[in-house]
Amino acid sequence: MVPTRVVQSSRTRNSRIWIATFLALVAALSMEPAWLLARSNAPYAIGDWLINYSGGFVRRGLPGEIILLLHRLSHLPLAWVAYGIQVLIFICFLVGVYKLIAGLRLNLWTAAAFFSPATLSFFPLNRTMGYRKEILLYAGLTLILLLLRSARLRDWQLSGALTVILGGLVLSHEASLVCFPYFVAAVVASRKTLSAAVRIFAVPAAVSAIALAAVMLHPGTRQTAQSICSSIGGTLNAKVEATDVPGVCNGSILWLQAPITEYRELTLPHIHQPGIIPRFSFLALLTFIPGFAALAVLYRRNQLRREAAVVSLCAIVAISGSSYLFPNGMDWGRWINMQAVCLMLLVLFLAGATEARTSAESERQPTPYRWRRILASIGLALYATCWTLPMVSEWQISGGYLAFAAHAGARFIYRH
Repeated sequence: MVPTRVVQSSRTRNSRIWIATFLALVAALSMEPAWLLARSNAPYAIGDWLINYSGGFVRRGLPGEIILLLHRLSHLPLAWVAYGIQVLIFICFLVGVYKLIAGLRLNLWTAAAFFSPATLSFFPLNRTMGYRKEILLYAGLTLILLLLRSARLRDWQLSGALTVILGGLVLSHEASLVCFPYFVAAVVASRKTLSAAVRIFAVPAAVSAIALAAVMLHPGTRQTAQSICSSIGGTLNAKVEATDVPGVCNGSILWLQAPITEYRELTLPHIHQPGIIPRFSFLALLTFIPGFAALAVLYRRNQLRREAAVVSLCAIVAISGSSYLFPNGMDWGRWINMQAVCLMLLVLFLAGATEARTSAESERQPTPYRWRRILASIGLALYATCWTLPMVSEWQISGGYLAFAAHAGARFIYRH
């Protein structure tokens, strides 16, 4: 059973400022590119959020229906309403992450999972991605973990929260379904018996299954896309193949009418590029080694063997399930990022449980040799700053924050 409180040491209190600074940096650096995408009515970064039920029930339409309602009430431009909601969700997510990590003594592997370019840094380092709908998944999982940590919810209350969150995620973006095992892992790890976890998940699983069936039966048609486009005042292109046509309707909204085979046909040529599979396999290893290594450290502590084993098993199931996404879409960096962030959140959740049980003993343990700490810090800095996750159509590995800083410096010199 996960404890409810985390005992803090003087060292962890001193690290809070660095954690808060990093999270503030992530927030600030990710807002600017998303603002540019909103200003240009980006067909994917904004268009996906504006899919609504104007043409009848359709997949991914729930957020757009809410945005359309807020637009009518506030008379603000749709793109800026969408951007405001994106920023609000992302900030709430980062605040939740801070609550999970504040007070923890991060070992090397947990720190690597937290600072990884595949987790929080993915957003500022991938400027064309914007705040896509997976931020709903991250915020929802973070909320559930915080509720479980507080240990104040009864089982039926937790079941109700999961029902709303999981059902809403399916109706917002069906790809988030592959990360539902992380919700299962959180509940199983926090409950003493498996039967209690099954009771909690009975209603959420049923509602999610019904929502998924509805989504699969209403994937979208040309008429649906046209109705949605008309409701937001856009112009829909005549051909779904023309993905580079500007306009908020000519991205995710346009592709509502396309069957999954067209997504696959668009992706397969990129998959067949020489070296693409080994390169992304290497990136996947860079992404997941810290998370699973951190779970291995937690497993070695006897009091968390069950919890670490449950999270590891559910993570493997989720990662295996996400393999369906790769041949059917080019956003490979996003698919890996979804798994990496969810795994990181579960690692922080379990690390909080460990901290509550062992902080007093760890304060009395001798600190590592100074040269080991220096080498570990250098390795962590290189890992956190030298790479990022691209799309499959942009398969070169960029230089991460180092390239970001060099590019920003070049832009500053050019302007002045």
